[in-house]
Amino acid sequence: MSAPLTVYAYAKCSTCRDAAQWLRAHRVEFVERPIYEQAPAVAELRRMLAFQGGNLRRLFNTSGIQYRERGLAAKLPAMAESDALALLASDGRLVKRPFLLGERVGLLGFDAEAWTAALTKVKIPGASSGAFEKTSANPFEPHAIHTQSRSADQAEASFRVSDPQRMIPFCRPSRSKLQGIGPTANEMSRRGAT
Repeated sequence: MSAPLTVYAYAKCSTCRDAAQWLRAHRVEFVERPIYEQAPAVAELRRMLAFQGGNLRRLFNTSGIQYRERGLAAKLPAMAESDALALLASDGRLVKRPFLLGERVGLLGFDAEAWTAALTKVKIPGASSGAFEKTSANPFEPHAIHTQSRSADQAEASFRVSDPQRMIPFCRPSRSKLQGIGPTANEMSRRGAT
């Protein structure tokens, strides 16, 4: 059996939490490590770089404060690969997150479709063979994700239906946004009384 995936994440990062939740929902075994306290080692960064086609910039959290403060956008093109990897290994805040690394897969950032495509190409420890198979093409309908939990010779499969309320987020404007968009209830009552 191959080793589980390693996911470097930041606990306060909603994208990292979404990625971990997605992996758990698909029954994928993984070890989660705190990226700020325990940055990926140079060897892990080198493996990730290979999965990213040698593009060093992809390994960096380019939207992070440390990236901008250090002026890395201008410095990175001239930086030696070994220096860039050493810098990333020294400060986990510079590393793009979530950072998922396995024997045959390396993913940066979380995109459910991209992760599904990449993880279906490789054997995932703990995941059932059809764990990522979608059964509905309409993104606005509740969809069932095939999570076959019985043996392959059984005809039936179990399905987990996603929460339809999470698919279309409800955004209520704040009270300050509503001001000035029309008459208030008090104004309406005054207009009707005169």
